[in-house]
Amino acid sequence: MKRLKLLAVLVLELLALGAVLLVMALAWIVHGVYRVTMAAENGLYGLEHTLTWLVRDLCNTARGWMKWAMR
Repeated sequence: MKRLKLLAVLVLELLALGAVLLVMALAWIVHGVYRVTMAAENGLYGLEHTLTWLVRDLCNTARGWMKWAMR
């Protein structure tokens, strides 16, 4: 009977260890997704500033050409 109890405790501990390892694996996956998302966000942030500068420059160019055409 003692061996069965010991075996049951051992199985429960192994199940708990498996659950902990599963949660750790999920945490690493979520961390990886977070890092990829943040890298994409930083890239998009730079793209936003570049596009804003480009739009401003194009608007100023169009305004300048319009002024020149009206002369």
